[in-house]
Amino acid sequence: MQRTPLGMFRSLLNQIFLYDATIRSQVREAYEHRCKLFGWEEGIWTWPQTMLEELLVDTVLSSRQRVTIFVDALDETGDVSAPQIASFFHQLLDRAERKNAAIRICISCRHYPIICSTQTLEIHVEHHNGKDIATYIRDILAQIEVEDSLSEDTRQVLIKRLTQQANGIFQWVRLIMPLTRRRIHEGETSEDICSWLHEVPDGLEDVYRYILKEVIDVRNLKQSFSLFQWLSVAERPLALKEIRYALVAGDAQITGALKPIEKIHGFVESDKRMKIRINVLSGGLAEVVSSKDSDEFVQVVHQSVNEFLRAKGLAMMSDMLGTSSPTRKNEEIYFQSHAVLYRTCLIYLMIHFLRGGFPRELHETKSELIRNHPLLDYATHNVFVHAEKAAHCRRLRSLDEEYILSKVVTHWVQLYQSLDVFNPLCPPSGARLIHIAAAANLVDILERVSLDDSECAMSDKFGNTAFHFAARCGHISAGTILLHKGNDFKVENELKMTPLTVAASYGHMDFVKWLICEGVHLEDTMGDAHSALQNASRQGHQNVVELLIGAGANVNAQGGEYGNALQAACAGGSNSEIVKILLGAGADVNAQGGQHGTALRAACAEGGSSEIVQLLLDAGADVNLQYDQHGPALNACARSSRGGRTLGGYISSQDMTDQEIVRLLLSAGADVNAQGGEYGTALQTYANAADSHIIRILLDAGADVNAQGGRYGTALQAAGRENGRQEIIQMLLEAGADVNIQAGFYGTALQAASQGRGNCKSVRMLLDAGADVNTKGGYYGTALQAACAKNHDDENVEMLLDAGADVNAQGGRYGFALQGACRFQETSRIAQILLRAGADVNAQGGDYRTALQAACRNRRDNGMVKIILDAGADVNAQGGEFGSALLAAVFCGHLDRIEVLLRAGANPSLVDRLGQTPLHVAASENMLTVLHRFPVFLSSINKHTGLGSWKQKLGAPDSNPPPFNCYDA
Repeated sequence: MQRTPLGMFRSLLNQIFLYDATIRSQVREAYEHRCKLFGWEEGIWTWPQTMLEELLVDTVLSSRQRVTIFVDALDETGDVSAPQIASFFHQLLDRAERKNAAIRICISCRHYPIICSTQTLEIHVEHHNGKDIATYIRDILAQIEVEDSLSEDTRQVLIKRLTQQANGIFQWVRLIMPLTRRRIHEGETSEDICSWLHEVPDGLEDVYRYILKEVIDVRNLKQSFSLFQWLSVAERPLALKEIRYALVAGDAQITGALKPIEKIHGFVESDKRMKIRINVLSGGLAEVVSSKDSDEFVQVVHQSVNEFLRAKGLAMMSDMLGTSSPTRKNEEIYFQSHAVLYRTCLIYLMIHFLRGGFPRELHETKSELIRNHPLLDYATHNVFVHAEKAAHCRRLRSLDEEYILSKVVTHWVQLYQSLDVFNPLCPPSGARLIHIAAAANLVDILERVSLDDSECAMSDKFGNTAFHFAARCGHISAGTILLHKGNDFKVENELKMTPLTVAASYGHMDFVKWLICEGVHLEDTMGDAHSALQNASRQGHQNVVELLIGAGANVNAQGGEYGNALQAACAGGSNSEIVKILLGAGADVNAQGGQHGTALRAACAEGGSSEIVQLLLDAGADVNLQYDQHGPALNACARSSRGGRTLGGYISSQDMTDQEIVRLLLSAGADVNAQGGEYGTALQTYANAADSHIIRILLDAGADVNAQGGRYGTALQAAGRENGRQEIIQMLLEAGADVNIQAGFYGTALQAASQGRGNCKSVRMLLDAGADVNTKGGYYGTALQAACAKNHDDENVEMLLDAGADVNAQGGRYGFALQGACRFQETSRIAQILLRAGADVNAQGGDYRTALQAACRNRRDNGMVKIILDAGADVNAQGGEFGSALLAAVFCGHLDRIEVLLRAGANPSLVDRLGQTPLHVAASENMLTVLHRFPVFLSSINKHTGLGSWKQKLGAPDSNPPPFNCYDA
């Protein structure tokens, strides 16, 4: 993420999240919204930059603290991104000024590519660096003076000369001072050093060139060149330990007896010595820096060094080594450098796989693998990245590349999955050499492997052929080879996607165009679940959409996740131009089907823009159209809310968009009380999403506050189920909400509020409004049972009891309140409150039949079992999920609870509804520990069949063991 706008915005959001608690709910809700859309697994989705920009603006403007943003080295994002980011910060300042928000922004950047602005204060640091540079030089000379005596006159001469020649550029001084120190150590006079400084160029680029030619020892030139290749083209900065292996692994021999990399000539045996070598090999152009997790990484001392190496430096060093012709271009050296890294990674992996530790090592943790094999992580992730970037320079001299790859690929796939299975680039199981060659555009390898027709027909676990891999990466040359070998471009994977659909999904317009030119018929590539046009529309690839429509794609073709291309484009929500293109091509704006039912509903349900909604309405979208189980667009719009961000007075840009969309729909005639969808009505859905501003809009538009239906029955029940929504509850009550309506998942609003953690204020509001504390119904049967089973607040339970809640009321999943408390509470406090209030410890009902059985099922060791027994519970009561309390304890493997129950007289021969005793349960769950500790369970071994083998395994006697008395001692 270094030097990218996306990385910068993520870093800024992370910092403001850490230091300002008031904005955390906004960031957390945005994150959860994305997870609900795309999945919770790590690494399977990324943030769109526009969304991060909006979120940063929202958090900064809503922060209650003074915010100061420092952006260092903005120029490193490139000449395209840097001006855009600078413009973003100018706009942020403008918005902050209008909001009277306290914000300051400081950006550091070289003069290019940021254009000067007359709006802000600019400081040219090179005009003000003189004193600091002189101080830096003086400090360095003072350190030298301890070792080599310098006269005051000599020091003053050097300080003046070096400060003048630096011309305000700190980087120049930083590079030259180590060289100056060396000359002083060698006994040169100030005159000698000043004479030498005449030869040292003033410009940074000239200094870099001077260091490569004059400072780096010619004996180290080959290894220096290798170091700079790694620093220039590696996909990420390498750790110090990684670079030790990277510099020599490429020289390893993989034929004959394998030599450990540590035994290769030139290997540096310690990080301490490697630090010294980095300074020597780089001439001071590279440094070792520490990261937050204490690892040390190697990098160039300034981005300008990297730019110089790529543009001129590597080619210059190649010429000095005599490894390139004078006509070789810098681009050729760039390809060659990637080839070096590819060779190194491939050989490292080959040695790793051949030395015998694999695949046993897959049982190690990722950290163990990397610690034991330092370059393994980098090589696994990037071997084929470098192979692709090496282009025509990739071929390995003196090595049978195809043979090596055939040995490496299968293990590489397993290793990649072990290290980083959720990485979008992780190869799927079943991927073979032909697939990897197609994905990395290794055309020479692909030519040879594809000669085998059986290889061409092979697919990975998802049904992807080599053609699919080539399409995903947009490699026409690989696709051409496969097509000429007779590969079918109409073949579908398990998701019914053809290579054309895959290429369209990833935006590879040239590949799509090539397939069309090769004669692919669009009507043949629809599949049962996807179409190229629909996927390109969903992913926002406008150029591909235009190409496909121009080639004759059916804009109204039905099928797939989103039903049609227009719905897919609206679900994407970020490209109104694609929506215009599809409508202009004749897309039916009211076509039904797919995940959201209609295009209008899709635009509302996934947080679409108000511009897209207006386009659809202008095109004749039916605002009240419902399809199948889907509700109307207004109800779908409520589902897109991220919840809670409008509470507390601040309205974010996304909230403003949601409100605008709601107003658009209402103005277009949306029925505010239309029923349909998961939450029944728009009011209930926005109550569930906790958006007080839109709830006010809906109430003002005539929303029926007591309308029933949907998951939570009423808007009041939806609002009450989570803490922090008292403002919305008050709004609904003032609008006439009936507090005792029975409907929905929780039965009543009071039961919904009672199950919410920390929701005491809402419970009190509803009780004060006349809620009947003993109304029965809903998932938990009563409000008291909900508070005991789900909530962990003593205050809530006592509040309900004080209001007259019947402690022994029956109903709901857990039968009565005490059973719910025994099953789920982390401590015994609530159970004790209920017992003091008169709870019947032997009441029966619910999933676990008795409170004692429920306590035995609780995964926490909280002393609940003993408390319930001491209260008089019948230890041998039967029924429920496990049959008895003892059976529940055995099933869960709670040894201490088994002991307590047996001491209390639990019958070890009682059976569950399947006729199983504790012995059966322990045997089926392979709980040898239970059976060894409690031989009393073996008393039933001769009474039941199917356990003969367990006698021998446990060493059980033929006759029954004596009665349970192992605690007499």
